[in-house]
Amino acid sequence: MSGLDLCYKQDILNKGTILMKKCPIGQYCHEKLNRCMSDPFKSYQGKLPGESCNYNYQCLSQNCQPDFKLDISACNGIQVGETCKLNFDCGVGLFCNKTSNICQQLNGIQMNCQDDKDCENNAVCSNNKCVGISTIDNYQESSTELACKSGFLSKVNEKQSICMSTPIIIGQQLPDYRCNTIQDSCTYQYYDHNLKPAQFKLKCECGLSQNGNTSYCPKIYHEEYTQILNETISRLGMNCHTLNRFKIYECLQQNIRNEDDMELLRKYTVLYFQREMNSKIRDEGIQCLKTHSFLSQYWNALEHLEMKQFNYSSQNRRNVATILRQPQFGMLSLCFIFMIYFSYQ
Repeated sequence: MSGLDLCYKQDILNKGTILMKKCPIGQYCHEKLNRCMSDPFKSYQGKLPGESCNYNYQCLSQNCQPDFKLDISACNGIQVGETCKLNFDCGVGLFCNKTSNICQQLNGIQMNCQDDKDCENNAVCSNNKCVGISTIDNYQESSTELACKSGFLSKVNEKQSICMSTPIIIGQQLPDYRCNTIQDSCTYQYYDHNLKPAQFKLKCECGLSQNGNTSYCPKIYHEEYTQILNETISRLGMNCHTLNRFKIYECLQQNIRNEDDMELLRKYTVLYFQREMNSKIRDEGIQCLKTHSFLSQYWNALEHLEMKQFNYSSQNRRNVATILRQPQFGMLSLCFIFMIYFSYQ
């Protein structure tokens, strides 16, 4: 590959300026290699076990093998009982035990763990036990937010944290939660274990506007986030590598089977970006980033969800209009008016 196929790069003469190039029709900008490719999510190197491949060099394991069940070739990892150093050495459904340095099956619910990646893909490690995502109620003990139904926890002392109510942002401009200056902070409010209002602050983060003068609250918490995450992983992510369980292109999108799956993934994608990188998705004028960077995942999902909502609303309006035009509706309305009239006589 030559330097001519670069789709974005740092301008060496103007620090902080990114030069963008539109990829040819049928090609997309690869977020890791920064190059235009016809199939960017299958062409890069460093793939984990379970990811599709064409050649050995694409895999971290240097082992690309046919998967006859899925009719594709996929990177192959170390099997159960074999020696490993890190999680990416082991195959799908396995993790590298840090104590024994042996690949073993992912742990099920209530089994011991040291890390989220030790647990089955739709579970996380909370207080050294695997628990399901979005299964712990408010004001119950947890050591990880993703186990909380609210998607949020807070410490009550140095050794204990519990799930709290989902925080809301107060005092910022809706709907994008813009800050006045980059020096500002956003105030989040929730209800603590005594059911009293409590607050914390997070520093505003720069947006991606061309003039560099916009900043936004870094996170938006959604009450339904962990519920949607759990449903998405349970449906689309169970046969992915433990390190890929939450990744949209490398894992979840590869397992879509129908429109319902696609709709679910779009909901998760929108909530994920708003929660993890809100400041990067608010400057809508940066068209090149919306179409030629990893942020396109968010904008594509949002566009489809908004279009479906528009079509749904339009259909409802048409249905109401059709009912109003029916002769039966006119007769029923007239009868109803007479009933009201005579009830007052």
